[in-house]
Amino acid sequence: MDTIYAILRTTALRDGRISDDEAKMLDSVIQELDGYSRVLVKAMEDGIIDSEEKKELDKWRKRVWNKAVEVVTDDGVINEDEHELLLSLVEIINTLEARE
Repeated sequence: MDTIYAILRTTALRDGRISDDEAKMLDSVIQELDGYSRVLVKAMEDGIIDSEEKKELDKWRKRVWNKAVEVVTDDGVINEDEHELLLSLVEIINTLEARE
């Protein structure tokens, strides 16, 4: 999770600062990814991710995405910096899925 946070933080800092909305998104994403991580660790206990575990992981990836969108659209606007963060998050989520 530290690597994911570092990637998102670097994206957020491209303009030299992290806005309140960006900070809220980072916090919410990390919080949701914690849940994803717990499910992944449990799923990997036997070395195999079965179809039910896959569904649960998919649910958590969607939850991460939905929470991020909810946070950045709270003010009714997705600015360029938030858009860049969402693009980075899509790449991260796709990478997580590919590694399952």
